[in-house]
Amino acid sequence: MPPAPTTNDGQTVYLFPRMEDYGVGEAIIQLVLGWNAAPSFGTYWTIASWNCCPSGTANYSTLLQVNPGDTIYGTFKSTCREGTISCSKWDITTENQTFRQRTALRDTPSEGQTLNWAGGGALEVNEIVQRSDYPPNQSVTFSNLALYDYNFNKYPSPGWVFFNDIGSGSTPQYNYRWTKPWPALFGQVGPYGVQSPEEIADMANDGFRLALLPYEGKSSEMAAAIQQNHVKYIDAYLWGRILKTCKRLTTGEWDCSNISQEQVQTILGEVIQHLALTSQDSSIVGYWILDDWPNADIHELLERIHDLVRIANQSSVFPRPTICGFGGLLSQKATSDAPFVTNTSYFDRAITNFSPNACDVVALYPYANEGNDPRLVDWSMSSLLPLEFQLLEARGWNPQKEPLIGVPQTFSYERDGVVYHTLPTEADVAAQSAAYCKAGAIALVPYTWDDGWPWPKTELYNSPDLVRGLQEGTRECQRNYWSAASR
Repeated sequence: MPPAPTTNDGQTVYLFPRMEDYGVGEAIIQLVLGWNAAPSFGTYWTIASWNCCPSGTANYSTLLQVNPGDTIYGTFKSTCREGTISCSKWDITTENQTFRQRTALRDTPSEGQTLNWAGGGALEVNEIVQRSDYPPNQSVTFSNLALYDYNFNKYPSPGWVFFNDIGSGSTPQYNYRWTKPWPALFGQVGPYGVQSPEEIADMANDGFRLALLPYEGKSSEMAAAIQQNHVKYIDAYLWGRILKTCKRLTTGEWDCSNISQEQVQTILGEVIQHLALTSQDSSIVGYWILDDWPNADIHELLERIHDLVRIANQSSVFPRPTICGFGGLLSQKATSDAPFVTNTSYFDRAITNFSPNACDVVALYPYANEGNDPRLVDWSMSSLLPLEFQLLEARGWNPQKEPLIGVPQTFSYERDGVVYHTLPTEADVAAQSAAYCKAGAIALVPYTWDDGWPWPKTELYNSPDLVRGLQEGTRECQRNYWSAASR
């Protein structure tokens, strides 16, 4: 155990091993050594066993005061029989071996998650103001680490990897208080377009616990499947309500240019009713209020809807963001030896409706155009994303205030012998997903699981390759970009 910090600025310092679900990260079990972990207890080192934070609640055992130099030992143990991949309950024990004192959580639930990601040691700090708010010896040792699989066989060499959320070559910044944006949404991955309770279960079994869905009511079969599979979703009702007032064009696009003031008032009244209806529904983590380009500038309507959501957030179960989606085209080239061509004209038109007073979160979904060869598409978006960011920033976008959701392309379809939207490979989906996270995406909402259209198509629901690509991209996001906010 390290010595105590020499100053007290109200900071907390946590040191802990951990286990969590690699694909979800919604809850985490921990063996925690904390300084200032419970201010009412005093500014001491304490130990406790934690299960944080299923359903937004932190569960922890009795805090025990410990002293610098003590040896702390802990275990996570599945309560299930060997061979159980996803155990529903765990025993967490943290012990001061120097004084033979222990504190434990028994039969604590896994909340439907598979605890398949282990961290041998982590440091988490909050409210750091100066260097002396850290322990002065500048190091702590996690030793005798042992990791076992679900058959209770010990891994001879787990392959521990070091992660530093500060960033290579950077210096820790004191007086900097970082808050995870929209914590109920942060780090979530799951698709648009899930058509049935069975598909909800399939999606969750593949490790995806987020969906973009229209609201169907808390008593519906879809709502029951969402609860049973521990899925969260982005509620698309508000955008759907706008579309009810628009015209569907022969091209399949929408035209919202003729919404009257009377219709605006009707829309706003129904938005108020819906926000009241969903206020305490903890399955809903955001409201989708704009999808693509509706052939009209409706940003003033979106701003008024945003104001209603902001007011509703003051009494809702937790704050939800308004989410605006903007389409576009991935960079492509005509032949293998030609340069990639980037065309942002459609995107530039779509973001007419962006306003920082309307959109709490920005979702980007450029897709490949028609074609059969995925090698002719720049799935890394290395040129495209900087250009789209520049265009958004010119309209007032601040990615620190209105963070990004990435929408990887996980579909292709064919009509009359023409392949629309080139089908990505497994590696392409992984690359595009990781590229979004590298650019700052706080969540991934791939299009699509099953969009319901009748023509021949390849989508997540019927393509193991696309699923594996999204799983690999998710793992890279968790490892390299989201791990700082895993707790």
